Amino acid sequence: MTAGNHGAGTPPEDDDPFAHLYRPEGGAAPVPGPGEGTAPAPGVPRTSYTQVRAVGERTYGGQQAAHQVPPQQAYPYGQSSPSPHYAAPETYGGPPPQPPSFAPGDPGEGPRRSRGGGRNGLMLGAVAVVATVVIAIVAAVLFSGDGEDSDVGGGDSESVAPSPGGKGDDGPKNGDDKPEKDPTTPPSEDGAKLALAGGAVVGSDANVSEDGPYVHGLENEGASATWKPEVGEAGEYTLFVDYSVPGKDAELTLTINGEAESRPLNLENFAKAKKDDWLAGWTRTYSWISLEEGANEITLSCESGNKECQSAIGKVELKKGQVSS
Repeated sequence: MTAGNHGAGTPPEDDDPFAHLYRPEGGAAPVPGPGEGTAPAPGVPRTSYTQVRAVGERTYGGQQAAHQVPPQQAYPYGQSSPSPHYAAPETYGGPPPQPPSFAPGDPGEGPRRSRGGGRNGLMLGAVAVVATVVIAIVAAVLFSGDGEDSDVGGGDSESVAPSPGGKGDDGPKNGDDKPEKDPTTPPSEDGAKLALAGGAVVGSDANVSEDGPYVHGLENEGASATWKPEVGEAGEYTLFVDYSVPGKDAELTLTINGEAESRPLNLENFAKAKKDDWLAGWTRTYSWISLEEGANEITLSCESGNKECQSAIGKVELKKGQVSS
């Protein structure tokens, strides 16, 4: 086979093997399109089977397509054409967008605040638990201490120190052992606690006194009742005596520290009680006397010079100075 010989059955070069694809109906010769020029003459070889044309430029049946596709923009490798419905912000021009910034303390600074707040919350919770435990321990110690004090001391009451004999001080055991008294307080004594002699006794007849025991039996000569008060300083005092008479006047001899007073103690029926009405005859009398500092002795007795001694003695009391009430 020589050059230019296509062999038997080989179509000549001017025969287009794809002519049937764009051959017009009825077997007519194809009409050359724009730029194609005229058809080659028989026997003239074609330069190429491929004719480069723009898209849409080929005609079919003598008509050119009306639609023209605009040229495509080339993009670097690895990038695709942007979607017609989306364009990146930088394609619109202007400076590129910056991420939002927040000032310290701005509510928009959410994530950092939440992370810090979580740590702070855990720390505050731990501190609160420790504080609660400490408060509970302190309260338990304080309350337990108060309970022990109340059980032992009995509140505000004062405990009594034991005496040398091993027992607490239960107060006076007899008439001679008396508790100490404040010297500034006027001394007084119930008649039933006076030292009695000569037939004087303690009575408790409700028909005579409704205020408790009293001294009676003084109508007998030689009968006496003695009181031994103590005063803070020597001087003039007033002796008050609560008494009753059965509807008639009476008197008793008053002796101070062994010396009889010039005037007896007047027990007149000031209450104006009827005869034998002891309950209605209770009243008070007084006498001005002089006492020494410290212990003194005061005696009421029925002596031979007294007119009438029948009486009942309820209470004796001293007041500083010469007073009448």
